[in-house]
Amino acid sequence: TITPGVNDAHCHPVSYAITKMQIDCSPASVDSIDGIKSAIRERAFETSAWLRGAMYNETHLKEKRHPTRQDLDEAISDRPAILVHYSGASCVLNTEALKRIGITRETAAAMPGIGIDPATGEPNGQIYGMNDLVRKGVPPLTNEELMEGFRLAAANYWSNGITSIQDTGWDNGLGHWRTYQSVQSIQGLFPFRVTMLLGYDALEAAEEAGLTMD
Repeated sequence: TITPGVNDAHCHPVSYAITKMQIDCSPASVDSIDGIKSAIRERAFETSAWLRGAMYNETHLKEKRHPTRQDLDEAISDRPAILVHYSGASCVLNTEALKRIGITRETAAAMPGIGIDPATGEPNGQIYGMNDLVRKGVPPLTNEELMEGFRLAAANYWSNGITSIQDTGWDNGLGHWRTYQSVQSIQGLFPFRVTMLLGYDALEAAEEAGLTMD
């Protein structure tokens, strides 16, 4: 029997690969903020690097609220931690992460999307919009970690019968393209037909690198 492969017409494989390397805080794994804390503490025994959680959904948590920096501090206080919302559009940082990125009581007032504790005037760790300061301040995964993330992502795509994908990230740039080249240069790691949307801001750099729309 020959079964046709599925084309995923709207996905974000690079982000998905990164998420696969983070602490799973999705509703399938945790149902409370205490559960998120436990998951972070468990990972803390395995690494000395930034602690990264992902896929939390406040509507599925018993507390029915977003975690705060105080919550994350109770899980880990001597190392930076970031917890990304399932939408990818917001996150929560613990106190150490706020310090490393440079978000303080003084700077937060001038920054859009920084949550403030009304009782103290201090940043509560909630960041809305995943602003550039967070993007630049949180170190990327190592190449080895990213490759492992792609391996895990590929296994999930295969298990669902997906054989080709269309990366529709509006901010895809030359870096994304080079990531795919690197990943697909490893035999069998990510053997999918990939079509990538290129963000408008990246067109000039792509043309300078010799890429065309043909």
